[in-house]
Amino acid sequence: MDAYYVDKMAGKTEVELLEYFQNHQKYVPAAVLAAVNELQKRGRTFTEAELATLEPERQAVKQAALEEASENTEAEEAEEVPRLYTPSAILGFSVFFSLLFGGILLATNIRQIGNRRGSWAVIGFSLLFMFIEVVVMYQLKRSSTLTVAFNLAGAFILNYYFWPKYVGVQRPYEAKPIWRALLISILIVLPLIVIIALFPPQQ
Repeated sequence: MDAYYVDKMAGKTEVELLEYFQNHQKYVPAAVLAAVNELQKRGRTFTEAELATLEPERQAVKQAALEEASENTEAEEAEEVPRLYTPSAILGFSVFFSLLFGGILLATNIRQIGNRRGSWAVIGFSLLFMFIEVVVMYQLKRSSTLTVAFNLAGAFILNYYFWPKYVGVQRPYEAKPIWRALLISILIVLPLIVIIALFPPQQ
């Protein structure tokens, strides 16, 4: 029962309370039921026929409670859906920038859902994978084609091992726009490209 109307009816006289019962069509259903409840607490008895006349009010209050509960549930579910970078975004950043960039996107996702330890595990893996990649590339003295293959393999691990482990395959989410992350990545990578172009490594 609505606490507001319960408190309100507690301060009314019996005559005022009876007015709610006798002309219940004029008043808010919750107020009518609270008035009748207050009368019963004060010792007033009602016949079954009298109480039966209040059935529309009971149904209206019940329906309002169900609708409010449904709205609250929908609002809670909407709030629980996080905004995450998609696996496609993680793949794209891993290939076109480096695995560390894709790893940062996934780590951001994992931190978004409240798992800080999992986010650090992804960052640690990305750094280790990049270190191994650099060592292999240096030893083999291979072209950038092998770099793309490494990054694809790393992105595959991010999306098919770390994502299911820390985000979950069935978790609903809203796709997060990549434009801000893309701009930051370009601002980081572009100066490095300019430096390499101006000062190429000595053979």
